[in-house]
Amino acid sequence: MIMRSSFILLVSFLLVSACKQKPDSMMGSESDFEAVLEFTTLSDANENAFTVDMPKGWTSKVSIERVYSQVRNCGVSVSPDGKTRLFFGDPSFPMFNLPAPEYGMTEGMQTGNPLSQVSRFIPAEQFFRDYAKMAFGKNTGFKIISSEPDKELQQTYEKAFEKNGAQSTITTAAVVFEYTDGTEKKTGRINGVAFLMDMIWSVDCSGFSTSAGKSEIAEKYQAAMVKSFKTNPQWREKENQLFAQRMETDRQNSDANMRQMTNAHNQRMSDMNSNFNAHQSRMKDMQASHDAYNQNWSNAQAGQNNQAWSSGQASNDNQHRRTIDAIRGEEQVSNGNQVGKVEAGYNHYYVNSSTGQYFGTNSQPQSTPENYQEWQIDN
Repeated sequence: MIMRSSFILLVSFLLVSACKQKPDSMMGSESDFEAVLEFTTLSDANENAFTVDMPKGWTSKVSIERVYSQVRNCGVSVSPDGKTRLFFGDPSFPMFNLPAPEYGMTEGMQTGNPLSQVSRFIPAEQFFRDYAKMAFGKNTGFKIISSEPDKELQQTYEKAFEKNGAQSTITTAAVVFEYTDGTEKKTGRINGVAFLMDMIWSVDCSGFSTSAGKSEIAEKYQAAMVKSFKTNPQWREKENQLFAQRMETDRQNSDANMRQMTNAHNQRMSDMNSNFNAHQSRMKDMQASHDAYNQNWSNAQAGQNNQAWSSGQASNDNQHRRTIDAIRGEEQVSNGNQVGKVEAGYNHYYVNSSTGQYFGTNSQPQSTPENYQEWQIDN
C-alpha cells in the first residue's frame, strides 16, 4: 500500500506535470491569444515552490498550502471590475482512503483529521457536480448546465502518470454552471480530476466564474494559467530530501514499534507459561489430596481405622445436618426409635406418631393430649 506522505508528494508533482502539458487546443491560435491577453509571472508566496502566469493588472495570489501534512498548489485571480475570477487548487480537498474492513476502516468513519477521510471512490463528474453546488449553490438561480468527461484533461493526466511510472484509475470532468449575482447573470466552469492509486484517492481542479458573455475570454485565461505552471527544481529537490528523511524516520519508528510489540508478545507468552505451570502445580496438589481422601475412604471400607473414620464422618454429617436445619428454621426430634422435623424455637415437643402432627411448648403441660408423647431434641 502506498504511504500517505509518498502519495501526497507524488500528487503534487503529477499535478505540475499535467499542468505543463495542457493542450493548446483549449486556447485558440497562439498569435491571436497573445495579441489580446497580457500576463505577469507570479511565484509561490510561501515556499517559492512554483511560478504561474496570471492576468496582468488583476488581483492575484498563488501559494503552496500545507494543511494536515497535505501539499496543495493553490491560486486565485480577480479581474479589476471584480466580475471574473480564476482559480486552481483548493486546500480544503481531503485525501481519501478506500474502506478497508480488514483494517477496521469503514466508510464515513472519523479519523481525527478533517482532511483524511474514508470513502468509496467517487468519479470526477459526480464529485465536481457536488463541489460546484457547494461552492456556488447558495447563489440565486444556480443550476448546472452540463457535465461531461474532459477528454483532453484525461489524456494529459494519463501521460503524466505514465511518465512518472504510476498506476492509477483516472476520471475527469468539465462542469458548466450558471447563477445570478445580484442582478447580473454569471457563468462558470470547473475542470476537475479524481484519481485512485492503490487504496488512496484524491482530487484537484481549476476553473473560473465570470459575467455571462465573457466565458470565452475566461476560458483562454484559465488555459494559459494552467499551461504556464512550472515547479522550482530547487524546491522539488528539497522536497525529495525531506521525503527521504521522513521515510527513514518512518522506517526507524516502524522497526522500534515492531521490536516493542515483539518484546511485549514474548513477555505475554512468558507470563502465560508461568501461569500454566502454576496451574499445573495446583492441579497436582488437588489430585494428591483427592487421592489421599479416596485412599482413606477405601481403608475405612476395608475396616482399617474404621472407628476413627466413621466417628469423624458421623460428626461431619451431623454438623452438616444442623447447619441445614438452622437455615430452614427446624429442629430434629426423636422418641428413640423414630426421628422427625419440627419448627425450631421450643423446649418441649409433643408428637402424634400415628399422624405426624406435633405441637411445641416452652413449659411442660400438666396433662398430655391422647396419642401424643414427648419427643426429645436430637442434637
